[in-house]
Amino acid sequence: MGWLGGVDRRPALVFSLSGFALASVAAGLASGAAWLIGARLVQGTFGALPFSLVSAIAATAVRPRARGRTMGLITTLGPLGLVRAGAGRAAGRRVGLWIFFINVPVSVVVLAVGLRRHSPTVPFAAPRSRMRASAASRGPQICEAQLIDQSGLMYFERVDGTISTAPPSFLQLTGHPMRWQLLNELTRSDRQVRELAALVDQRQSLVSYHLAQLRAGGLVTMRRSSADKRDAYYSIDLAACRERLAEAGGALHPGLRLVPAEPTPPRHGTERPRARVLFLCTGNSARSQMAEAILQREGGGRVEAVSAGSHPRGLHPLAVSVMRERGIDIGDRRSKHFDEFAGQPFDHVISLCDRVREVCPDFPGRTRVAHWSMPDPAAEAADADDGHAVFARTADELTTRIKFLLHVIENLQTSPEGA
Repeated sequence: MGWLGGVDRRPALVFSLSGFALASVAAGLASGAAWLIGARLVQGTFGALPFSLVSAIAATAVRPRARGRTMGLITTLGPLGLVRAGAGRAAGRRVGLWIFFINVPVSVVVLAVGLRRHSPTVPFAAPRSRMRASAASRGPQICEAQLIDQSGLMYFERVDGTISTAPPSFLQLTGHPMRWQLLNELTRSDRQVRELAALVDQRQSLVSYHLAQLRAGGLVTMRRSSADKRDAYYSIDLAACRERLAEAGGALHPGLRLVPAEPTPPRHGTERPRARVLFLCTGNSARSQMAEAILQREGGGRVEAVSAGSHPRGLHPLAVSVMRERGIDIGDRRSKHFDEFAGQPFDHVISLCDRVREVCPDFPGRTRVAHWSMPDPAAEAADADDGHAVFARTADELTTRIKFLLHVIENLQTSPEGA
């Protein structure tokens, strides 16, 4: 049964009393200082202290979540401003001496006893002898003294060192419905904020706020568009999501730590039709050529990969060099215009350049069009001290994205919807 109206307000009352006690200490110290320097004492102190206790209890009875400590401070220190000019020096000394040597010790005792009696780890524990007698007379019962008191949780950060008080940050971050929906959209393609706002049917300002939360959590990245610097593209970091998700499972139980899956090779007698993938960029000289070569190697015979550009030019020598270091020779390949593939069906068309996305042609069939907003390594290498490192980073990012793409391709090939 609750206390004061069916609701257990004892935790808030304890803090109301604590606020009263702290305010009394402050009043006593101020009064003692006034006595020591012989100043006139505020006679309203006599009425302030009892009024503080009554008002703090009343506030607790009305609002269990009221900040009793603040109420006690305000109601005690407030009347101290009521100065009575008729208080003489001798009267001020006597009253100040009484408050300093009586009120301060009593307040400290009240505060210490209240906090010790109502420990946050086992809130308001009943005497053990009474608990044992009650349990023996009534049989098996739920011990209310061992339940976590919700009011206590409002004032204390932790309940017990053996209890996990919060889920992993990844689950807190992705558990919001809108943030989960945004991540889901970004797994399909890099997007601008206005596109995401239209997809989730929410205000652009609200979408920007949640994207900022995902960026702060390291799950989403943002880069300015190479076509228009006023625009920005948001990308999901799938590798970071996979790592954080594995950590979240391991935090609950070691056996739940996820292990990244590898695409399964096709079984004999169940040969699947090869997925056709087209990579597009402006010059078809670096990004799209590298992506084509990486997918051909990683996908084996399951994927047919080609590449093209809107304004083709010769292969960049650093692209050839970086791919050769990875065991792939693209030196004999040529750049192609995307008109060469006009009218051909593709399962996936992926643009790697922000400019070519604006002029990407339409393709027949159930083509899944996606955009990977990646900076032009040739442009960055021209301004960098180590152009080779720039192309190496591009190859690494393409490899990561393509490995996740292979999971999508396999899922579509094996699921009824993709068949």
